[in-house]
Amino acid sequence: MEADNKKTSGKENKPQVEFRRIEIVRYHNNDEGTSYPGVMGVVKDESGKEIAFSGCIEGFEAMIWSLAEDKEKLSEYLDCLLGLFLEQGLHDNPGISSEIAEKKFYHN
Repeated sequence: MEADNKKTSGKENKPQVEFRRIEIVRYHNNDEGTSYPGVMGVVKDESGKEIAFSGCIEGFEAMIWSLAEDKEKLSEYLDCLLGLFLEQGLHDNPGISSEIAEKKFYHN
């Protein structure tokens, strides 16, 4: 069999990623809420359709990160992880972690 020697133009249909600033607000005991900034990545296919979402909350020693199929699920997941981190000490027991780009990632 002959090898396929076709050259590509480098402009293949690759998914595009768009980043947006986000904010998660948590309310405790009828207070005005505490805001936590973050970033959401939106992956779009070649037709521009949004196909995946990732997000992280910033401002902690560790990064709170999640992946979801839509914005609503991503918001739900990040809110849940933030609650576990703040209210239930999710990272009090360090367990296994890695450092990536000078940020500590816990493998929970």
